[in-house]
Amino acid sequence: MTGQEVAKTDKLPVGLQAGLAVFLWLASVVLGGLAIYYLREIALVLFTTFIIRDRNPASFYSEAVTLINWLTFVVALVLVIYIVGSGEYHLKHFRERSSWLLFAWGLGVELVIIAIALFMT
Repeated sequence: MTGQEVAKTDKLPVGLQAGLAVFLWLASVVLGGLAIYYLREIALVLFTTFIIRDRNPASFYSEAVTLINWLTFVVALVLVIYIVGSGEYHLKHFRERSSWLLFAWGLGVELVIIAIALFMT
């Protein structure tokens, strides 16, 4: 670890940094679950707006549910891979700037998804 890679949190005690990392990891899990829920809602709105708009909605209900379920499965799989991967990465690169940036990017993407869904309503 070079001097440039050390995060500014290096001045904090290691125990506090570890607690912060656990908190951010748990926040990623919770916000990821919320992001999946809101992505389902966004997909349902887009599906009903652009695909079912000119058709009888009752006849395409099962098609919409199937599409939404597959979308949820894929996004949940990506979330699990991200959560496990970021946890492993943080264990190997603890107290490095790149580790904290990974948490920041992940939380940022999750918050953007939630914000988009909230502003759609």
